[in-house]
Amino acid sequence: AIVSGQKVIVATATKSLQDQLAKKDLPFLAGAMAGLGITFSWAVVKGRQNYLCKSRLVERLEKEGVVAQQIALEGLDYELPEDLRLLAEWADVHPTGDRDDLPAELPEGVWESVSVTGMECPGRDECPQAGDCFAMAALDAAADADIVIVNHHLYGSDLALGGGVVLPDHDVLIVDEAHRLEDTMASALGIELAEGRFWQVQRSAGSYLRGQSPRSKADKILRPLADQTRRVQQSLDRTDVGRVDGAGALGAAFSAAASSLAAVTKAIRASEPTSPGVLGARARVLRLAAHLAGDVGMAVEPPDGYVSWIERDSDRTAYRIAPIEVGPLLAEQLLGRVPVILTSATLSVAGSVAPFAERLGFETGDESGPLRYRALQVESPFDYRAQGRVYVAARLPEPRSPDYQARALVELEALLLASGGRALVLTTSYRMLTIISDHLHDAVPFEILTQGDLPKLRLIERFEEDETSVLVATMGFWEGLDVPGRALELVVLDKLPFPRPDEPLWQARREAAEAAGRSAFMTVDLPRAAMLLAQGAGRLIRTTNDRGVVAILDSRLFKRRYGRVLLRSLPPMPQTTSLKTVEAFLRR
Repeated sequence: AIVSGQKVIVATATKSLQDQLAKKDLPFLAGAMAGLGITFSWAVVKGRQNYLCKSRLVERLEKEGVVAQQIALEGLDYELPEDLRLLAEWADVHPTGDRDDLPAELPEGVWESVSVTGMECPGRDECPQAGDCFAMAALDAAADADIVIVNHHLYGSDLALGGGVVLPDHDVLIVDEAHRLEDTMASALGIELAEGRFWQVQRSAGSYLRGQSPRSKADKILRPLADQTRRVQQSLDRTDVGRVDGAGALGAAFSAAASSLAAVTKAIRASEPTSPGVLGARARVLRLAAHLAGDVGMAVEPPDGYVSWIERDSDRTAYRIAPIEVGPLLAEQLLGRVPVILTSATLSVAGSVAPFAERLGFETGDESGPLRYRALQVESPFDYRAQGRVYVAARLPEPRSPDYQARALVELEALLLASGGRALVLTTSYRMLTIISDHLHDAVPFEILTQGDLPKLRLIERFEEDETSVLVATMGFWEGLDVPGRALELVVLDKLPFPRPDEPLWQARREAAEAAGRSAFMTVDLPRAAMLLAQGAGRLIRTTNDRGVVAILDSRLFKRRYGRVLLRSLPPMPQTTSLKTVEAFLRR
């Protein structure tokens, strides 16, 4: 891509991978290619909330009595909160305003008071601080760079707006960690509504209007929106978790809230702000309200090909809408516009990338069509036959058996004693996470680290520091964990990671597959399980010096016909059903 001289966007899965590319991989390439007389530039673009917002900072400073032209605070005698002073001084000298470059951690809520989301940012044409905006500067740098580094969700957000709205035009898209793309695009091309978004508009509008008019007048304008927001909250709480067919009472609550929202918006538009800080606040709340109004309209009348459902945790209920299949949308908005290169270690199912390609909208039958693709599978540099083994616990009962849990725990103990700890135990549910963690604390002589006990990064550090420790974790650790060396010589997977049968989006995907005359299990469930299984197994061998065992405590892998497909999707390590064989391998 560099040699071609074309404009390239590289989309990867996370912000940390963006930073790795920008601060490590691309500088290495630049040094290597400079000797060949080839130079290139690159830029990083992250979501708006990652950059300090000068408009919000000016608004905060104005409330403290500092005029907009005095953001450079050195030598000025103002009594400012220490966190605000630190941010203002930092913003005055820092080139990018990227939160990751802050010199110190901030108390909770401080960064949020000087940053905005993409839903709030009014953009270059409406913001009074646009000429001095860190986010706009990042986009300007991206427009001039040869290579632009973004994350999947930001690219999806740009597609949802029609493409080329947030990100610059480009000749080629390279997607790293492409196995995550389907889920990210489903999220980015859908919406999520919770009462918190209505209260956010209420707070922002209230702060603005009470500064522009008497409090009693502002409260009169805002009260209907508050009342309708409570109605939305009640409707969400009364709606059962799971799939929602037809808006019903929830749709009526959304519609009533939209009417109140329109009245508040009208009042804000009629106001006349008098300072840069207030002008920026007005632009942000109008943008926030417009985004919410658009999503409410989609919630009331979901488009064809979308599924709606309710999610609930301990303190929050959300209404979500997502496209059932992202392939048609990607085919229309992306694949026919620019060449796309998709890379990942886990794109294939039993050696074929066709299932993945079809789900993303490529043509799999006609190699001469406009959406055709070519596949290249590159051999791994690892000597899997020498470095690892795959163990299938074929003697265990299947997971639905009442005897499974007790016997699986006994099998796990034997494996951990053979490996001397040094293990990552990956579960498919929080229930099994708790059961396994509680059992191991009393059953084996190793430190047991459990997801949730510490922040993720600190938990991984502890795992690496104590070579004999055992880390028990669930889905968040099946991907991306990189622990080379002796601290990890055993990866245990409790069950095959099939999607839950009651997850609404997966239910809708199965129905769509069956309506098209395809097997829902073979085209929806099995490819998903193959990808996650390969990701989990991939935590083991990270360098040419690593060795160990991937143990799968699910006998369906040996007993069911589809097990052969899943085994062929794993790294090519020798496979065995003999516990004695893997115990001997671990003890070597």
